[in-house]
Amino acid sequence: MKNIRVCVADDNKDEVLILCESLKLHNYEAVPAFCGMEAIELCKSGSVALLLLDIELPDIDGIEVCKRLKADPDTKDIPIIFVTARGSSQDVALGHELGAVDYIAKPYNLPMVLVAVEMALRTLHTSAYIDSPVEFWDDPIYTDPLTGLRNYRYLMERLDEEIVRTDRHKSPLSCIVLDFADYNLEEEEAGTADLVENDSFLQDVALTLKQNSRGCDILTRLEASKFVIVLPNQNLDRAIKYAQKISRELEKNFLEEEKTVSLQSKFGIVSCNEKKVPSGEELLGIAMRNLLRAFTRPGITIVGKDLTEKKEVYI
Repeated sequence: MKNIRVCVADDNKDEVLILCESLKLHNYEAVPAFCGMEAIELCKSGSVALLLLDIELPDIDGIEVCKRLKADPDTKDIPIIFVTARGSSQDVALGHELGAVDYIAKPYNLPMVLVAVEMALRTLHTSAYIDSPVEFWDDPIYTDPLTGLRNYRYLMERLDEEIVRTDRHKSPLSCIVLDFADYNLEEEEAGTADLVENDSFLQDVALTLKQNSRGCDILTRLEASKFVIVLPNQNLDRAIKYAQKISRELEKNFLEEEKTVSLQSKFGIVSCNEKKVPSGEELLGIAMRNLLRAFTRPGITIVGKDLTEKKEVYI
């Protein structure tokens, strides 16, 4: 992580020094900003890769700082993590709406801050922009050429990395497998190619995933109409909410665009956060088995399992 500059914007000098020193110990270049305008100027300099931003600043608050940075073409792509004592659900929702990639409430846990920083910086290298040229990718052998998402090879390498991180930091991790149970076409479209084999269908699914996911989430197309999503730092409850949101968005999009199409999304989910977690292959296998159970149970669209709490959920 050498030469990656992180700006820490906070008017509490003690907290700024603690964060900066912690970042430097992990080979980041950390620079402080004690007010909103100073943070903006540092970001405009072009050398800041990530901004840790306090909401309560003495001149303009962090919300306004975030708005200005996201409105400026030169700074809009800088990942922003809010670090603040204001940790209500409304604050979190507002932060995400403004484009923040994460939200850490004070008093913060330094190891978790470092995890959040690392995750956010991955957005500079691993985000799946569907309309991006091939040159954007670190290596095209890790990319699904149809959807622009990552492929199985990339998934297994990154999944093992996330498991190591989960083990080290005791943070939650969820893996979701998405597929489609069935779909119905009006009689006038009978005889057309299967929807799940339609390129535009798969590209629309990929775009929906991208538009409703965080930059640190791992989005992959496994095969045919099957997609795998890895959610770092998300437990089973949050993974289920994510799946429900994706299901609603997919159904809404296809009803608006196709009119004749009705599809049912099926999800298999597995979550863990304990010291001894399965390998990437084992974790994916459990999620796949849960997907199969969702297919074989009428009326069930989500089957989730928490390996730590040893509980199962059927929705």
